[in-house]
Amino acid sequence: SFFTQAHADRLQAFADQAGLAISNARLFQTVEAAKQEWEASFDAMHDAVVLVDHDQRIMRANLAFAKLVHKDIRHLIFQDLRTTLSDMTCPHQVCNIEQSYDTGQQARCVHHMGEHTYEVLVTPVLPDTAEVLAEIAQAIFIIRDVTEARRAAEEIQRRNQELALLNRIIAASAASQDIESTLETVCRELAQFFRVPQSAAAVFDEEKTKATVVA
Repeated sequence: SFFTQAHADRLQAFADQAGLAISNARLFQTVEAAKQEWEASFDAMHDAVVLVDHDQRIMRANLAFAKLVHKDIRHLIFQDLRTTLSDMTCPHQVCNIEQSYDTGQQARCVHHMGEHTYEVLVTPVLPDTAEVLAEIAQAIFIIRDVTEARRAAEEIQRRNQELALLNRIIAASAASQDIESTLETVCRELAQFFRVPQSAAAVFDEEKTKATVVA
């Protein structure tokens, strides 16, 4: 026979290699598809997301982050995150974000930039071989604009406080027999509500030409 066992072995080896190559190609296509899908989702996020190394140099950022800092993504790679976000300030003397690098724990803090308020969440990433916190390899920052949500919450709180004040004044007026006692209570409540030393109430005469302080 023209084909020997050696030929058969070589053909089998070639078939095995070809099968492995096809499997690797399919695996590569699957990985690439997953990578593209992940990158599309990453850039579609409304929150600004940025991945930094242990020196807080930017390794990856999404479109929302580039829009936040008004820069092209290509010009952000390897830039210092603290410099890039220099206009974003923390109202606290000691920022929780900075402490997360010492503790290795996830931290959250509210920062301000211009007229906007942002909630910043940082998650340190420790390599599997890390034995000390100083070996933090990367950190993921998620920056969310909470300006409108905070304004809405503050407005609800203000209205609740005003309603509570009105209820106290109504209760005081119902319990009092004279206008002076009611106004005395009103002045005290208003001073506490607006956090001022005192307030006063005056009553006009019938001609509205003279006002007399009664409380």
